[in-house]
Amino acid sequence: MSSPEQIILFSYFPLITEKMIETGLKHSQSATVEVIDQITAALGTSQELACAHACFWLLVDDEPVPMLVLSEAQRIYDDLMTWTENKPEAWFTIQFQEKYSAYALALFPDIQKSLKRHELAHLIQEEEFLQDPKYQVIFVPLQFTSEPGNTTYRRLRERITDSLKVYLYDIENIDHKHPEQFDEDLVLKIGTLKVGTTDLAWGYLNGLFKSLTS
Repeated sequence: MSSPEQIILFSYFPLITEKMIETGLKHSQSATVEVIDQITAALGTSQELACAHACFWLLVDDEPVPMLVLSEAQRIYDDLMTWTENKPEAWFTIQFQEKYSAYALALFPDIQKSLKRHELAHLIQEEEFLQDPKYQVIFVPLQFTSEPGNTTYRRLRERITDSLKVYLYDIENIDHKHPEQFDEDLVLKIGTLKVGTTDLAWGYLNGLFKSLTS
């Protein structure tokens, strides 16, 4: 059996499984007009979910910990843990960039691991290897972009080492009269992620700053 001319592979984006059920998307698709339309609709919702409303920086055991405040954080957390087989540290890095006196961060999936998992699944299901497939990989990382003039990250960046604990928190649990207060029992702990620097992340994060200059 010949391989598809191009495979659209879905790496991580929030609630990917639910979007696949709603749209009929599979983990990989050929790049037809119908599929592209479905992907565009799914990504629109996912990009909204992926953008954190805020990032609280905590000190845990005297180490800085970013806590992303998201809509539907519990669903996203459950989905992320399922997608990573309960090993987010094996699938994600956290990456940072500064510009215009602001900073951006994102949790980036390991694209090569996504490719290998897809090829293994194909081998198990079809009992044959993919022959020189061409991939278009789609992903939407959990992300946050600060306002210009934010000094929190600047004060803490010297304390960031090669890894960081990362937490999530649902915006519905925030007391807007006292946003600095939160319930520790409701914190969703992703785990400890390596701090990475890649060209792919640099380009993506650089794009997040465009809204600050528009």
